[in-house]
Amino acid sequence: MVLCSMLIGFSVSQEIVDITLCELLRRQLFQKTKESPHKEWKPLIFMASLEFHALLRRFAILPLTLVAAVALILYKGGNALEVCMNTVALLFLLDCDNLFYDGAVPDDVQDDVNKRGRVTLRAADQDFIRFSKNLHIFTSTFTLFLATFAYG
Repeated sequence: MVLCSMLIGFSVSQEIVDITLCELLRRQLFQKTKESPHKEWKPLIFMASLEFHALLRRFAILPLTLVAAVALILYKGGNALEVCMNTVALLFLLDCDNLFYDGAVPDDVQDDVNKRGRVTLRAADQDFIRFSKNLHIFTSTFTLFLATFAYG
């Protein structure tokens, strides 16, 4: 149970880091778009869709994953096999976006994104990401463990 809570905590914290990096990249790209002499609406629609995606990930998918982890343990059983299999299922759901990117996006587009899509991190951004990652690992793990025993 503790190991599975930690794995879910690590995965949630990595998703938070991914979301934060995407938000920083989106802000940097938006700043470049504002400074561009060509004012087009297509990049703004793309930026809005990225913002919506980040909000869904942060405020819908991640909280529901944590709630589902506790609910699965409480209602499906707390034996080791059930907990491990449910953890694998939840980790798969959190990793679906990465699997989709790896499988559906052509390699040349991935190479272009890897070359051009780098985020410039300031020292404050790096400190924030490090703090956020550690905070989410601890709170996710502790919350899952505590909620399971509080309601179980």
